[in-house]
Amino acid sequence: MCAVAYWRWVNNNKQIRVCFVASKCRVSPVKPVTVPRLELQAAVMAARLANALQSTHRIKTADRYFWCDSTTVLQWIHNNKRSYKPYVAHRLGEIDELTQINEWRYVPTSMNVADKGTRENFDSLQLDGEWFNGPTFLHEAESS
Repeated sequence: MCAVAYWRWVNNNKQIRVCFVASKCRVSPVKPVTVPRLELQAAVMAARLANALQSTHRIKTADRYFWCDSTTVLQWIHNNKRSYKPYVAHRLGEIDELTQINEWRYVPTSMNVADKGTRENFDSLQLDGEWFNGPTFLHEAESS
């Protein structure tokens, strides 16, 4: 499980800048856990990381977004009915406390930089790679 945080801003010359701020990674538990539950725990880690960054940094963000490649987790977050088993319900409750529903977005797995932190091959974590420079889509102008 892994969560990665970046600052993204547009300077006076309309140039987009992206900067690695922090990451949090954990190994999967020894006890078998389903992939959706692991993805949900990663979403909780991302919410906690964002909350910690906002409370400790002087920079205040205008907007923030959480990118998730699990459609199951995104459906859980966006569902208002909330009749889930305790494991899922407790984690969704924490996500609700720390984030807004409209902050959550889908990103294809191939573009999800956080997945790089879960792999054995650390070559993808080079200083000039996406891990430190942010995913390509963050460097592009926002579409309306």
